Amino acid sequence: MVRMLVVGLALLAAGAACALGAAPAPVGAPKAPPGVAAPARPAIITEEQRRASEIAGLLGEGKVAEAQAAGEAFLKSGIKDAVALAEAQRVVAECLRKKGEWRAASAAYVRVRDRCEKNSEDYIRYDAIADILRASPNGVYSGPGSAPAGLLPTATATTATGTAAPAAPAPKTLADDDALADALARVASMRTVKIKQRVPAIKRGRTPQEALAAYAPAVNDAREMFILGPNAPADAPHEAAAAAGARLKELATPLVAQLQSKFEVYRKKFDSPWSLTNVEKADIQTISQGCKDMMEVEKSFQQSLPMVAGKQPWPDQERLAADSQERMAAYSQLSLQYVVPRYTTTIIGY
Repeated sequence: MVRMLVVGLALLAAGAACALGAAPAPVGAPKAPPGVAAPARPAIITEEQRRASEIAGLLGEGKVAEAQAAGEAFLKSGIKDAVALAEAQRVVAECLRKKGEWRAASAAYVRVRDRCEKNSEDYIRYDAIADILRASPNGVYSGPGSAPAGLLPTATATTATGTAAPAAPAPKTLADDDALADALARVASMRTVKIKQRVPAIKRGRTPQEALAAYAPAVNDAREMFILGPNAPADAPHEAAAAAGARLKELATPLVAQLQSKFEVYRKKFDSPWSLTNVEKADIQTISQGCKDMMEVEKSFQQSLPMVAGKQPWPDQERLAADSQERMAAYSQLSLQYVVPRYTTTIIGY
């Protein structure tokens, strides 16, 4: 049973950091879309970067047509600098969106996305913007997710005299930065559904590695949710983390107790280590390595907690981290105990 619980942990530990860790930085560090914090940009050090900055300045001044024309001409000039190229593509995509050319803007955002490292924050944002524009041929996003108040038109009201009240103002199109931010928040809200759907699989994990493997996609969903909607409610990610922590605790309690009991049997032989068979020595080494791998599982779980925290208060975060640290310490102690003693053999008469 012990071997069944620890087998495969080495493979899991190798991939845990990738599954739960931070994404790499985007190539070219393109500017973040409206409504989100812009990533740090490198200092302008080339003539092409200077020119790209000038074009972006035109857009910042509201000179959309002029910025688009300058950006397209700059792109045709054969830009060599990766940062300048990414910035010029971003400016053109922004201009197309602000002018209401939805299909062309969607394709332009795809090109901006492809300049970013896959699964980086910018990649996820620009991919979502491209999808939103593609799904909004009239410029008003009506896809899934919770509709923000004021974004969609309301029905025409009727006054007490029977005359029609003034029509509600037309909904904002995605050319408006606030409307785009609202659409991104709606897309983010759909991650909540996916995260909640993953909780049962986390609770069904038969081993720690199965529980963590089921939990990892929920962490990635939460990461995407907070990238697209920084103020998104974190109830679902918190639920997934609580389920993972509870399942890891349920599995660890009997496992640690069993390994401690088994160690007492081995410890009696440690006074005469030559009595250990090769099978027993191999078992001791396997358990020691398994405990080390369990420590990596707990480490990955602890590293995931800030990723699913969100902005709202989360009192359970410290408790989950402390419980995981306690399990980690127990595995560490066992890994140190399960060591085959060294011994030497003296042949009398020589």
